[in-house]
Amino acid sequence: MTDTGKDSKIDDAIKAAAVDGVDEVARNLFGLCDVIGPRFAGTDGDRLAAEMIQRTFERYGLTDVHREEFPFTAWRRGRGAQLRLLVPRECVLPAYAMPYGAATVPDGIRASWVDIGTGSPAEIAEKGELLRGAFALTDGSSGQRKDIQRRCASAGAVGVLHGHNTDGMLFKTGSVDDGRESPICAVNIPAEVLALLRRIKEPGRLQLVVDCFCEPSTTCNVIGALHGTTYPDEVVVMGGHYDSHDISPGAFDNATGVTIMMEAARLLRPWRDQLKRTIRFVAFGAEEMGLLGSHHHVRANVEAIRKVRFMLNCDTPCMGRPHGLGFHKCAAAEPLVQQLSADMGEELTFANRKHNSSDHYPFMLQGVITAGVAGKSGDSRGTGFYHMAGDTPDKLVLQELSDTASFVARVLLRVANDDNWPALQHDECCGDAGSTS
Repeated sequence: MTDTGKDSKIDDAIKAAAVDGVDEVARNLFGLCDVIGPRFAGTDGDRLAAEMIQRTFERYGLTDVHREEFPFTAWRRGRGAQLRLLVPRECVLPAYAMPYGAATVPDGIRASWVDIGTGSPAEIAEKGELLRGAFALTDGSSGQRKDIQRRCASAGAVGVLHGHNTDGMLFKTGSVDDGRESPICAVNIPAEVLALLRRIKEPGRLQLVVDCFCEPSTTCNVIGALHGTTYPDEVVVMGGHYDSHDISPGAFDNATGVTIMMEAARLLRPWRDQLKRTIRFVAFGAEEMGLLGSHHHVRANVEAIRKVRFMLNCDTPCMGRPHGLGFHKCAAAEPLVQQLSADMGEELTFANRKHNSSDHYPFMLQGVITAGVAGKSGDSRGTGFYHMAGDTPDKLVLQELSDTASFVARVLLRVANDDNWPALQHDECCGDAGSTS
């Protein structure tokens, strides 16, 4: 791939700098999570995070640091959701309004509910006319919540009760459409409420009031670069989204990813004169709203995207050893990972799958070979709390973030300097499947 002896010396320096830089990782992670808090797109937290990341890029000596602003339709929670069981008895049930779900009239909607199981197309079709005018009740285990929401709206449901699958009266949020309001309302209910409604055999009725609205807003991507010395127009992109949902500070999803990205930039900065090609770092905005930032970035930089040789995405990354790369429908990349493993002198794992639920996807649609930071999950306890109130930084292991950033920096170094990087192709046509984030 590259000059192994020279890269080995740089590897040792990067590893040492990562060990010494744990305090810098802590500064960035806790700054995003504790000082700023939730970074819901279009809010003050979103803006403050973008400003912080821009300052950090500048402090680390990146060049061409700027914000790439774009308009979008922001969803606002208002007073949220109030759910009442009316029949067979009256009581209040906990519920959490989900982004881009529609508001109800002030008095709410009164209707029965129909259990659609996992929410698969077959289960929704089986219920047929029973869903018309009723709430759809689902555990959502068939797939993406946005797909379920759209199927239920098409079937004539008045709203969807998305049940959580973890005990403890917990909520799990997530947007139910991509940058636009769904035609029907959507709430998340705890696993225990889902079980209660499923136990009720007689026809029951609910009242749901949702207070929310949409309005025009703006957010941005934050960009910085280490410019290559030989082929500066050829680019390796590293990305990670900095926004979170409003339910929590979004530590694992995705303060970890953007912190690792910033740390990788810091670790590579002293070696910028050794980079043949440019490494561009992009902190994407509004990923949770439907990959809005990455879609905008790709549309706004069409010519530059054609010169991207690889895009590495860092979203809810695996942070244990062995490290690895998870490619997206590119089985031919396995020899690259094997070569990286030999070159870096450590075990690396390879994975290959297609999914459209993170910021690699707009690049993938343009034919760019993409991968995520994969491998072992590590010792962090935060991985099971994404999109939940418990997604807080106390569950993360700082040394794992630092070690992962060191791995990422060494991968980026090699991809930027490899004169024999192959012209890989995706395994199949990667047409837009419609559902994201």
